[in-house]
Amino acid sequence: RTEIPRVAMFPRRKATLSCLRGLLLATTLVLRQSLAWLEPGQVGRCQRRAGLLSFASLGLPRQVSAVSAADKAPLAQRPFEWSFLWENPVAEEPKRTALPIQSVAAILKSDLDQGKYILTGNLTSSIFADDCRFVDPNNAVTGLAQYKKALEFLFDPEASFLKLQSIQVESSSTIRARYTAGGTLKLPWRPKISAWSGNIVYTLNSDALIQSQMDEWNITR
Repeated sequence: RTEIPRVAMFPRRKATLSCLRGLLLATTLVLRQSLAWLEPGQVGRCQRRAGLLSFASLGLPRQVSAVSAADKAPLAQRPFEWSFLWENPVAEEPKRTALPIQSVAAILKSDLDQGKYILTGNLTSSIFADDCRFVDPNNAVTGLAQYKKALEFLFDPEASFLKLQSIQVESSSTIRARYTAGGTLKLPWRPKISAWSGNIVYTLNSDALIQSQMDEWNITR
């Protein structure tokens, strides 16, 4: 009997695991978006069940970090923590430290307006800390590499849109951007996410790199 070398199986196993991670991430986004159609009393119960389905049924731990208002919300209302699905952060391209905050804002403007990075992952890595914290009402992840990997599985760039409304420097370490977005997820049944308005707050660290990105939406979770 001819044996298949074990080493030849690794790329396929890694690709399969990567696809499963993406499917879990995108499916959970759809489930939590659907909660907007339920009565308030039903939402809490379904959120708890959604959490049970996506974590307990797969034998995966749920990790929550108290960083943002979303992280501090009641357990059933917290964003899902996805950091554990990927390996530890890896070093990205060399960092552009000590940039004036106005320059950071200009780069973000281009990444949002042209790169539509919160849908595509096409961002300028050099202005983000490698251990940056990314939080929105549905999801939370620590690590720039993990965030970019997660975005690869979510929206179809060709069937999605993002329009930047405004971006401004609010303090020596804070930038705020407002946008409208919507689109289609990369799931077999191609679910569409209706347009929503977002409000992102970026916080810079002492090296003038973005240490946290907190995104709030105008839609019910």
